[in-house]
Amino acid sequence: MITKNKRIGGWDITYNGVSIWIKGTKREAEQELKNLKEEQGEMLIDAVLTQMQDDIASGDFTAIAELLTFVPKENLIGYLPEKL
Repeated sequence: MITKNKRIGGWDITYNGVSIWIKGTKREAEQELKNLKEEQGEMLIDAVLTQMQDDIASGDFTAIAELLTFVPKENLIGYLPEKL
């Protein structure tokens, strides 16, 4: 959410419970919000990949197999090497 800060100018950005203030145009605030979303998405992916590595190392494929049931068949096939 982006709101105008009337007291000190600039913009207040709130995303996932985190609030920041940015000086500049609304377009710059929108870009900063987009950057925050991308960073959080990357952090989430990194955390999931780390957990997957731990699961594989311990021989537990249960959660990974469950996640793969949500991936479209075409994506699963596309992930595999052509020579199979």
